[in-house]
Amino acid sequence: MAYVTQDIKKQLQLKIMNLLKNNQLRGSLSIKHNYSTLVLKIKDSDNKFNLFTKDCAKDDYVTFSSEHEFNTHKPGRISEENKRLLRKIFNAMKVSDWKDNSCVQSDYFEITYYIDLVIINN
Repeated sequence: MAYVTQDIKKQLQLKIMNLLKNNQLRGSLSIKHNYSTLVLKIKDSDNKFNLFTKDCAKDDYVTFSSEHEFNTHKPGRISEENKRLLRKIFNAMKVSDWKDNSCVQSDYFEITYYIDLVIINN
């Protein structure tokens, strides 16, 4: 069962916030969905990730729930440098014993906790 505690959030928060600060980004970390999801909201005021152009979403935010999503989301829209940064952020959001042994095809979900990354355009 997916479950993330406040202790895990505190353990990861410093590392994540330092990573964001080193890349001139701001964000907030929270726990949602009955303690099953660790959510990081990044404020992209400089449009660093280039996700908010006319042909993109109508909303003022984009959410990624897995590395696969940002690897395939609007191919070519995210630079390789920013993909590496997003991978670093996803990895920073995982504890050392984080695992995902889920098999969606058989409707079997075994994951330490879910990770959501929300990029907000200001």
